[in-house]
Amino acid sequence: MEGNREFKRSRKVAFASSLAEVRIKLAIGNAFLILLTLGANGEKADYLIAGAYLSLNLFSLFIPRCGYWATHILRIPFIIIDLAVTSYMIGKTGGVDSWLCPFLFLPLIGAIIHFQYAGVFGWSTVVSVILIIATYSKTGFQRFPAPEAIVKIAYLYGFGIFGSFLISRTYRASEEASRELSQWSLKLERLTDYALEVTASSELDDIFVYTIKAVLHNNPALLPALALFEDDQLKIYESSGWKQDWLDHYRENPLRKNSLSLAPLQVFKEPLICTDITRHPELTRIFSETPIRTLSAFPIVVDREVAGVLMIADSTQGVMSDTQIRIITSIAGQCGNALQQVAKLRTVRAQADRDGLTGLFNRRYFDEWVPQKVREALDRGFPLSLILLDVDNFKKYNDSYGHPAGDILLKTVAAVLNQAVRKDDIAARYGGEEFVLVLWNADSELATEIAEHIRTTVAQRTLEDLSTSVTLSAGIATLPEQTKNYLHLVELADKSLYHAKRSGKNCVIHGQF
Repeated sequence: MEGNREFKRSRKVAFASSLAEVRIKLAIGNAFLILLTLGANGEKADYLIAGAYLSLNLFSLFIPRCGYWATHILRIPFIIIDLAVTSYMIGKTGGVDSWLCPFLFLPLIGAIIHFQYAGVFGWSTVVSVILIIATYSKTGFQRFPAPEAIVKIAYLYGFGIFGSFLISRTYRASEEASRELSQWSLKLERLTDYALEVTASSELDDIFVYTIKAVLHNNPALLPALALFEDDQLKIYESSGWKQDWLDHYRENPLRKNSLSLAPLQVFKEPLICTDITRHPELTRIFSETPIRTLSAFPIVVDREVAGVLMIADSTQGVMSDTQIRIITSIAGQCGNALQQVAKLRTVRAQADRDGLTGLFNRRYFDEWVPQKVREALDRGFPLSLILLDVDNFKKYNDSYGHPAGDILLKTVAAVLNQAVRKDDIAARYGGEEFVLVLWNADSELATEIAEHIRTTVAQRTLEDLSTSVTLSAGIATLPEQTKNYLHLVELADKSLYHAKRSGKNCVIHGQF
């Protein structure tokens, strides 16, 4: 409330200043008319007064500092000067018949500025009395032109009332336009903040939360939900104001990628505004168990494809304004841009985490993530096994058949490892011809079984264009059975591998240090 009052006060001051600037220009016109009316028959004092009056207002117009004083600090004194000079010159140039009478409205601006009709009547009365006195001093009582005076006085009152009415309407229209611009500015500022937040985020959950928050900042009464296509279904990932039973019912009857209701949105990539879902049988079926009656859908476009929808639900049949539609369209667009950035970032990260030759995770990824796996396994009480594998006689093989053949060999081993690992396991190229497996929730017995399966599978493979096979040696270490330290785990697995090499190769060793 305080901010709104301050806004109105500043707007009123600014509008008053603009009217005061108009007064200066009118006063200059009044001064020139005084000089023309005086002609060559005026007295020296009259020319001095008119010249000083003209100079004062010219200084106020062309010298910024003088103009500031005239329009802000000394606004009322300048209006009194207008009143005094104009009244004096009317008395000198014919009373009510003077050409200067129309400029008696200048003092009325002081009252009009504040839009107070009582002030307008008061100023009109004062100016009318001055006009009568000035005319009387020129003509006397016997020749006083009463009809002309009445007309001029009526003009002053009429101008004051009508002018105040027009300026009041102009001010209110200007204030309303300024308020709308201020609201737009605030919403654009919030959109900018949202764009910065969502662009800086590399996590999907954060993007979802920021998007819903941006919609609610625009209009807290809205019921937004952010949904992405997954396995041909439009799955809701984040929402606000949607009750749990609404979400449960939607999960049982979700919108799909081939839904007729979404066809225009996917084809034209434009918002779909549905003011009454009962006109759409598919929407009626999906939302029949909810109080939702209006649903608007804004496309979330990623890489020129509709990847999801920002839905705005309403339990009434309200109509969204054009402003709201434009703002939410922009929010959905920013969300799409952020999702596209995340997708690119994840692609780059995935490429950075992978070995370029085999496609397995690289050593950097292994060193970064495996310690976390070890800590998690210890915290949850799960066993974790680490298998180090080495291609037997790889240097000899590489020297005999060439580096391209050596690359084929490494790719073949990597393919076997990829087939052997489970969902939560990690397979990585440890360096050169060495590979490593991290088996989640696997004790020594299961780890040995998996390692033996890999060894025998690789031994049975025949490499492309070469009538030869390849063998592996493997060393295994398990926690917490043998150690609870990540570095010690790697060291134990390496020692087991060393024993496998010393034992004739093409074998799996566990726990021999």
